[in-house]
Amino acid sequence: MRRLLFSFLLFSISIGNAQVIVYEQNFNEGVEPIDWTTEVEGLGTWIFDSDTTPGGVVPTNQVDSFDSLAAIFDDDSNGSGGGQSIATLLSPPISEAASMDIDTILEFEYACNFYPMDNGGRFYVEVFDGEEWVEILSATSMVQPTVFNLSVWDYAFENDDFQVHFVFDDEGNWSWGAGVNYFKLTQETLSVQELSNNTFSIYPNPVKDVAIIKSSQLVKQLSVYDLTGKQLVQKNNVSDINLSHLQTGIYLIKAVLADGAVITQKLVKK
Repeated sequence: MRRLLFSFLLFSISIGNAQVIVYEQNFNEGVEPIDWTTEVEGLGTWIFDSDTTPGGVVPTNQVDSFDSLAAIFDDDSNGSGGGQSIATLLSPPISEAASMDIDTILEFEYACNFYPMDNGGRFYVEVFDGEEWVEILSATSMVQPTVFNLSVWDYAFENDDFQVHFVFDDEGNWSWGAGVNYFKLTQETLSVQELSNNTFSIYPNPVKDVAIIKSSQLVKQLSVYDLTGKQLVQKNNVSDINLSHLQTGIYLIKAVLADGAVITQKLVKK
């Protein structure tokens, strides 16, 4: 079951709106980061002093370079008859992920190239959700440098043992390889000024029946979600909300204020 853990701790706050970096790793130093791990079953190694995923001599077999140094697995260097190689780039456990919420975005830039182009292996990415590895991306044909992102609202990724791994499997082919330029988790939040200008609370909390909303602005829309992400209630222009029909448990309250600010809070129903 999907679950959401809520935290109002901010790891860093940018001036003006919005982006909090929960975790970030690039490979600009040209060496393997000390807390990341590379593993290879078979031949080959990960390199960190290149910005280009391997490819052929003709443009149709070439992948554009990243804008900076990246983690690259060069399957081409294994040569013909090298057997199967499975190369993994593994992050450390990211404990900050335990506090990710509805506005957290997982993002990375990657590229991959295969030979034969239509059956030369597979590149895939998996995230550890605390219990098992969950695949979030799979590619079996050439991909130029591409930024991939998703909202953790769709996945159960909030846990102290959160990890991500990037895997290139040539499936026994003399293939090309893959690259990862960076990985990061970001969270959208209010700026310091907005946080100070907006006051919002909902009480009593825990609540049995009716919750009262106290806000410095009109609450244009109030939504209630369960911990699977299912919307249970949505009301407009409210100052209170009847939750007597909900089962005992923890819920997420999302309020949209008159100036467009969005505030989320945890509410316990007793």
